[in-house]
Amino acid sequence: MAYGTPSTEEEILPYYTDILGGRKPSDEMYAELVERYRIIDYSPLAKISEAQAEGVIETLNERNAEHTFVGFNGYRHIHPFVGDAIEQCVEQDVDKIIGVALTPQYAKYSTQIYHDKALARLKELNSTIPYIPINEWHEQPAIIEYWGKELADCVKELNDADYRVVFSAHNLPAEQTKGDVYEEQFHKMGELIAAYAEVPEEKCQWAWQSGHEGGPVEWMRPFLEETVEENVKQGIKQIISIPIGFISDNLEIAYDLDIELKGVIEAGGGSLHRLAMPNTHPLLIDALTEAVSEKVEER
Repeated sequence: MAYGTPSTEEEILPYYTDILGGRKPSDEMYAELVERYRIIDYSPLAKISEAQAEGVIETLNERNAEHTFVGFNGYRHIHPFVGDAIEQCVEQDVDKIIGVALTPQYAKYSTQIYHDKALARLKELNSTIPYIPINEWHEQPAIIEYWGKELADCVKELNDADYRVVFSAHNLPAEQTKGDVYEEQFHKMGELIAAYAEVPEEKCQWAWQSGHEGGPVEWMRPFLEETVEENVKQGIKQIISIPIGFISDNLEIAYDLDIELKGVIEAGGGSLHRLAMPNTHPLLIDALTEAVSEKVEER
């Protein structure tokens, strides 16, 4: 399960309308989003998510001869929706549904929403198929190994002690994260990656991307752009970006980081080193496979 993304311009308006709870975006908001997607030549996220699912299902069937696994992609804001995937499970009369949100950390107003949508659709269909949620998988050894190796290689290539590693994840309204484990898991995952790569703690920072300055909503801080701007002002020119709240190339990576954040850093005379996303890397597939395997015997 994932947030979803438009793959063509025709899909942008219904996608944006769904995000806004059925209210159409203003002409200005719509034009801005269209322009961003045009600049990155649209998001590959849907195809990547499908390939990830295929890889996990194939690996699960290879490793678990006593079970047969099938998989369906479901999205929060675009077809096929989470409910559509649940309906496919019911139509195939599966014995159990294991719900996986494709973000490593758990948040009540992110991950849990996917599970709630899945459970709601099961109820609508009067199905008694057990639903087993995977709430988080941020400590799976394989995903730590992936990012850890990427980070170690980047630091080695820089050959410059004057750098900062900035871990980032998607921002959420601060009010929604009170009493949640989202920030704790975000920090823990970064700590494990840094330890794997043998990067000193004082070289690491954590910041939130895609937050909004001003307005009635208070977002989690610090903001990513503010963090890197301060680094560059202090003369730290080499910024290593690790967006550990994501696993795939998407708009938040290709535009927010590779264009906007890069521009901020380069304007101050610095350089952005954004680590490659896991996408369909075998270590990412292994991490997801293990997360599912741990739930197979639950009822």
